Amino acid sequence: MEAFATWQTILMNELRMLKQLRGLDDMSLMRYAMKDQDFGLHCYQAEESLTDTELALLNKVLHRSEP
Repeated sequence: MEAFATWQTILMNELRMLKQLRGLDDMSLMRYAMKDQDFGLHCYQAEESLTDTELALLNKVLHRSEP
């Protein structure tokens, strides 16, 4: 469960950052795209280290509809 808590913290922080980066100027869009890539990479890494049950719980906690 320690890995779950770590990934939950990382992904929740990244989602919060993504919400803060929403903007219409070019720099905001570039920073958003870069952070979105980081988020995707971390999702993949979490998928590799967590069980199916932990992934389902993490998706629920993050309010995501897709696995």
